[in-house]
Amino acid sequence: MSRRRHLRRKAVALAAASLAVAGPAAVADDDGLGRLFFTPEQRQQLDRQRLHAARTDAAQPRIVVDGEVRRSSGRHTAWINGEAQRTGEAKAGIVVRPDPRQPGRLVIGTDEMPAAGTAHVGETVDRDTLATGSPLGTGRIVVHRRAPGDAPATTASRP
Repeated sequence: MSRRRHLRRKAVALAAASLAVAGPAAVADDDGLGRLFFTPEQRQQLDRQRLHAARTDAAQPRIVVDGEVRRSSGRHTAWINGEAQRTGEAKAGIVVRPDPRQPGRLVIGTDEMPAAGTAHVGETVDRDTLATGSPLGTGRIVVHRRAPGDAPATTASRP
């Protein structure tokens, strides 16, 4: 008998033995491995928490554009409502893609409207009205620039 044939027979015998041992155990356990180590009360509590989390995510009225990365390879990732999302990927009914005409701006769509509106990073979009807003509200950021040649003020002195 050749060595190859001998190894093949051993492999078939090993597979048959493992099926004979695991087969009845797998058939007897209809639940599968599922949720080991939890009591029925703990499982119910976990199910309630998951259901509540799914409801709050789907009912979120605002879309917050937290950030974006545009790679030279053409791949694009945006952070919407604190979660990373790739171009064309739908999460919680939201689809985003980069605006090719305006860098730093995203085209935001929903299941109902593929191109619902646009927003810059840091802006929010209301799902119902599609109005964009700034997290500053009516506030503003002011940057005071130094005149050329002015030295920065130092507060520490050296001995």
